[in-house]
Formats: sequence, structure tokens, C-alpha cells
Amino acid sequence: MAVTDLGARVAARLGRSRLDVVPMPAALARALDDAGGRAWHARRVPGLAGLLGRIDHLVVGPAGAFVVDEHGVPGRPHRVVDGGLVRPKAERLVVGSHTCTALVEAVRAHVDVVRAALDAAELGHVPVRGLLCLPAADWSAAADGLVVGQVEVVPPAVALGEVVAAGPLDAEGVDRAHALLGAVFG
Repeated sequence: MAVTDLGARVAARLGRSRLDVVPMPAALARALDDAGGRAWHARRVPGLAGLLGRIDHLVVGPAGAFVVDEHGVPGRPHRVVDGGLVRPKAERLVVGSHTCTALVEAVRAHVDVVRAALDAAELGHVPVRGLLCLPAADWSAAADGLVVGQVEVVPPAVALGEVVAAGPLDAEGVDRAHALLGAVFG
């Protein structure tokens, strides 16, 4: 599926769901400073529009680069797997009564774009992960989050812990990746 087709599908689904974006907590900025990380907020993705045209938070820390999108979807998150023996397996994210698979697809598309930018600049060794943070969700059943389509769907505390964790990048590597991503996603 072309990225532009995905963008139209995501925008249509979000228009029906009325999902609100929730601002990243100030605790992330303090934690990144302590861990030697850096972040860009509300970054444009060249050539894309709608939900796919903007990354909420692009974070680079010692553990790598993170695409972090936040949405205030109420309800209990869970993963639904359709298909199996006869049909191909497909994973869906459902939060309360909202089907939020489009959010997962948007984060995956952003991860692919960030990975391509790092690869083009010979920074392919930098790990890239996608986090979908749902601060308004009921996390009582899955306190550590869950994984849907290679995207980690997590509460804010888990997202914070992931982006400040130790990893393969030193301070110079963090600075190089941060500068590159800031230039590409201006």
C-alpha cells in the first residue's frame, strides 16, 4: 500500500473517531537531559499530509531513535488477531470501543521514514523504534503495554523508561542522529 493511500485512510478513520493528541509530559524533557538524550516535537514529514505528515515526538537517546505519537484515547487497550489457518494473520489495536489500528499504521510508516533517513546518512546502526503512547487509556490489564504490528503501545511511564534507557549510542552518536533528523524533519 502506498504511503499516501495509508495517509488518507488514517485521516478518515481519525475524523470518525475524534481522537485528541495529548501533549508530551515535561518529565520527558527532564529525563532526557539526565540521560543525554534529545527530542524534536511536532516535526513535519516531507511529502506527506494529514496524520502521516507530522511526527508528535522524535526522540534520540542512548537506546536509539524513537518515533513517539501520543493520543488521548479512553478505554482498555488490547490486541485483536484476525485470520490464521485460511486467511493471513492481521493484528488490530482496539482501545475501549475505538479501533485504533490506523494509529499503529501511522507510527509504522513514520518509523520506516526515519529508518530511511538514517540509512541514507550512513547512520544505519542507530536502532529505530515506534511507540504509541496512550495516556488516557486504562492500563490496569496490561501495565507494561503491548505490541501491535511491531509498534509498542504503552502508557506514559513505560514510554519514558524506554527513551531514556541505556543503549549503544554515545553522546556523539546521539548528537549526530539528532542533528540529522532535525534537518530532515524540519
